[in-house]
Formats: sequence, structure tokens, C-alpha cells
Amino acid sequence: NYASIGNDMKIDRIKADGRVILTVDDDFGNSNTGSRYDMLNASSGSAANVEGWGISLISNGNIGSKNDKLTFNQTKGSTYSMDALANDSIYIKALADDKNQVNSVCNMIAREGDLDAEFGGNTTINNVTAEGDLRIVTRGKTLTINNLGHITDDSVIPRDYFGTRTYGQQDGGYT
Repeated sequence: NYASIGNDMKIDRIKADGRVILTVDDDFGNSNTGSRYDMLNASSGSAANVEGWGISLISNGNIGSKNDKLTFNQTKGSTYSMDALANDSIYIKALADDKNQVNSVCNMIAREGDLDAEFGGNTTINNVTAEGDLRIVTRGKTLTINNLGHITDDSVIPRDYFGTRTYGQQDGGYT
């Protein structure tokens, strides 16, 4: 578990034989009204930014950037799930197909921005939503999305880490 409070989290490489939980915020989710900070790719090599069995990413700003996605390897996707929650946008990419043969996602939520995710193997996503544009790609043979554009998980309905969410109401609804 790592947290960055009041600063961007610049990730070169985190590798774990277990779950990885990363949080970037300004006030531990208390008010969601302060400055926003990002979780960024700061790789100095060719390894994934985050590697672990299950991966949880929470940022009160962005996760990755449009031109420099945060990279990951979900090494036990058949047993563990991945989650990503950002107030702004999510830009992530599976790095090594041999380590991402199965990707499993519980929830991916870009509350006010875009969501652009690329997976390396057969992928199952339970819940995915974004206020902006949504792009999901898998390099595997199958992509299964159970709930697209809305969330049915009681752990994040009607509130998630950052508070109450107004399902696509900022621009008049999902398109």
C-alpha cells in the first residue's frame, strides 16, 4: 500500500507478489474539494509501472496521461481483480501479454474525464463508466463487459471514495 497526500505520485516501478493498492489525494477523501494530484508514469526502463496479482488505483486527479499511460501487469487476473477510480481521467495500458493472459476488473470509474484502457489478455470487466469518452481495448481473444456506463456494485453506489456520484449528469447523460 502506498499513498501520496498533497503531491503527484510518480511511479517508476512497483512490483509485488500480492495486491498493490495506490492512492493519490489531497485530504484522505474527506471533502473532495481541494487540489487534484495525478498518478503518473515515471518509468526509467521497460518494466511495467505497477505489477501485482490484484491492483487498486485511486487518484483525485488523473491516472496516467493521454500521451503517457500508466502501465501495469496483472499477474493473477484469474484469481484477483483490478479497480481504478479517478476524479478526472484514466489512461492505463497492460504492458506484457504473457503476464496479462487474463485481466479481471471489478470497477473502473473516471468520474469527470475520459477512460482509455488497454488490456493484454482475455478481459472481464464487471462495471465501467466515464463522464467523458470511453475506450476499452483487449489484445486477448475475448472482452466481456457486464455493466457499461453504469455501476451496480454496492461498494461504490451511491458513494465511492470521493463521495456521491451523479451518473453522467454533468453533460446531460451518457452518449
